[in-house]
Amino acid sequence: MRHSRPEFKLEEILENLYLENIRIALVIANWNIGYNQEMADSAKETLIKFGIRAENIDSYYTPGAFEIPYACQKLFEKDLEDEILDIDHEDDENAEIGVWKQSHDIFTGYHAVICFATIIRGETYHFEIVANESARGIMDVMLDYSKPIINGILTVNTEEQALARASVTQDDKGKELALSCLQVLGL
Repeated sequence: MRHSRPEFKLEEILENLYLENIRIALVIANWNIGYNQEMADSAKETLIKFGIRAENIDSYYTPGAFEIPYACQKLFEKDLEDEILDIDHEDDENAEIGVWKQSHDIFTGYHAVICFATIIRGETYHFEIVANESARGIMDVMLDYSKPIINGILTVNTEEQALARASVTQDDKGKELALSCLQVLGL
């Protein structure tokens, strides 16, 4: 079990965020769902506790960790499609002002995504492939869309380690991921 934990300095950050308007997507892998759902539930509870409205937090499910980057990409692509459709003001003489105002006033997309999966080492190289490629895919999507994706993919050697990290009575990784999300949104 690890002995160090991140320190979150949220006071200043929270003052500058309009939390009631923030929208968060939770992407949860079905493989090892018990661990993943416990983390997601804890993250959602934490986000609500800090001021994000429950109706602004949506959950999406993937078969496993490997599919999470694709789900994040589809969520952000939908945001772009909606924004393009909503801000078509070519004939408007105040188009630039209208684009800025409309894209901020009626933004319906996600400001961030938090991912939840648990990969438990087995006897084959499959563990490394799924762990490495899902992490790389998440980073690629995050940088391509310039939106935060919090990587909550646990990579553990045993089910005992998975339980220790996911459980709200032990490491409570879900809460930690939610606080990380808030901190990154405040940048």
